[in-house]
Amino acid sequence: FFFQAEDGIRDAQESRGLGDVYKRQQMDSSNKIHVQIGYLDFDFGDSEINIQNVACYVSLNNKLLKKSGAADEDNSIAFSIVPNDKETLQIIFQDDTQNESLGSISFKGFQFQGLKPGVYSSWVSLHDDTDDDQYQKTIGETEHETPRVEIQFIINMENAKISRKQKTTTSEHRTESQSHTTHKQTSTQVHRTVTTHAVVSNQRLSSHEETHNS
Repeated sequence: FFFQAEDGIRDAQESRGLGDVYKRQQMDSSNKIHVQIGYLDFDFGDSEINIQNVACYVSLNNKLLKKSGAADEDNSIAFSIVPNDKETLQIIFQDDTQNESLGSISFKGFQFQGLKPGVYSSWVSLHDDTDDDQYQKTIGETEHETPRVEIQFIINMENAKISRKQKTTTSEHRTESQSHTTHKQTSTQVHRTVTTHAVVSNQRLSSHEETHNS
């Protein structure tokens, strides 16, 4: 009887301990994470998309939080999300003039769990199906398939702001790259021309000296 009673007491204590752990887990999962997102750049591949016509719809658990223009100076939005598998953040991009969806991306609440306070930027690929568009990588990792958008996440830094400085559109990136290549090619051609002139001048000088000596 003594050992049975002792075992019973020990079991009850263990049960209360596990219950406390479970309650702590529930409390941890209910701690909301402050998130701010903004769009830095867009890459629609070969599609001719006017960024001025692109609208961004942000919803949390199917509730619209904000609609903004992709080209707006401030297209960011701040919200809080519970880090579990029930919370869903979804962003839909649409050409409002054509009433045409350009793609969407969604994030589960648990994908924000464990992120240290800071700024995370990553290119994410957009999906055609809004029911199957979950981001499959870790926030901060880059995807390369177009169409895609570069999103900046600010985690648990309420005073920080999305910065679009020193960011350019995809077309400007290409123009800058082409300009740099053209400048490099031009510099190389000029160098070759100068070198050629120098060689020709030396040849003429040598020929003149030989004629004079003769």
